[in-house]
Amino acid sequence: MNTPIVLFTYKRIDTLIKVLDALKKQTLKPPILIVYSDFSKSIIDVNEVAEVRKIIKSIDWVRVELHEREFNYGCAKNIIYGLNEVFQKYDETVIVEDDVLVSPCFYETMVKMLNHYRSSKNIFSVGGYSNLIPGDIDYPVDYPYDVIISQRFAGWGWGVWADRWQRKDLLNWSYPINDLSKLILAGDDVPEMAMMAFHNPGMFWDIKILIDCISRNEYHAVTKEYLVNNIGMDSGDHGTAGYDGSGFSRYYNPMSNKIPMSFPEPKLDMDVVMAINRYINMVVHKRWR
Repeated sequence: MNTPIVLFTYKRIDTLIKVLDALKKQTLKPPILIVYSDFSKSIIDVNEVAEVRKIIKSIDWVRVELHEREFNYGCAKNIIYGLNEVFQKYDETVIVEDDVLVSPCFYETMVKMLNHYRSSKNIFSVGGYSNLIPGDIDYPVDYPYDVIISQRFAGWGWGVWADRWQRKDLLNWSYPINDLSKLILAGDDVPEMAMMAFHNPGMFWDIKILIDCISRNEYHAVTKEYLVNNIGMDSGDHGTAGYDGSGFSRYYNPMSNKIPMSFPEPKLDMDVVMAINRYINMVVHKRWR
C-alpha cells in the first residue's frame, strides 16, 4: 500500500488543528502526508501562514513532505499544481483540505474504494460525502449497498487515480458543454456553477471536474454515509455562502465510522440520483431552514 494523503492548507489554524487530529486517529496509517502550504495573499496573512507551517513541521506521527509555496497560488492553482506533482510519483492518492474533518475510517475506506473501482474507467473519483439526507422521504432506505454512484463530484475528502486526474488536464481546460440542460440532472445549481467556470476558469478546479465528468458520462463512487464534513463553511472561500453552513452540516451530515462492505456496479441508480438532487436543491433554495 503506497497511497499518500495530500493535504492543502492556507492560513486557517483552528480548522487545521482539528483536521490533523482526525488524520492522526485513522484506523489505517498512511505511509506519508504530503502538504502543500500556500503563501499569503497579503502582509496581513503572513503570520498565520507561518504558524500553519510550524504546525505541519511539528507532526511526529507520520512522515511529512512539506511544500511551501513562495507566492500565493490561490486555492485552485495550489490544488491543480500540487496533484500534478504528486501524480508524477504516485498512481493514486487521497486528498483533504484544511477545513475537511474526516472520520477515523476515512483513509482506510478511500484506499479500499480506490482498489475496488480501479478498473472501472467511468469512475473518476471516490469520496466520503454522499449529498444525501438521512431520514428524508426520498432517502434510498432499501438501497442494498454501502456505496452510491453519483454525478456529483465530492471534493470534500476524496481519492483519485493518476490516469483519471491526468486526462482532465485542468491547466489547459476548455468548457465542454454547450447545452446547459444536460447539467440539471446533477442539481439545480450546476448550470450556474458551469457559467461561473466558463467566465472565470482560473478560479475553479472542482467545478471543472464536475461538469467535465458530466460531459463524459463519468461518475463518482461515494460512501452512502458521511465519512467527512466541512468545518470551514463560515470562513475562507465559503464565508460568503449566505447561510449557516456549519449549522446545516452538523444537522444534515451526521458523521459515520462505517467501512463499506458492499459495492454497486459503476452505473447510476435513478432513485439515488433523485435523492441526491433533493438534497442539493434543498440547499440551493434554502428549504432546510
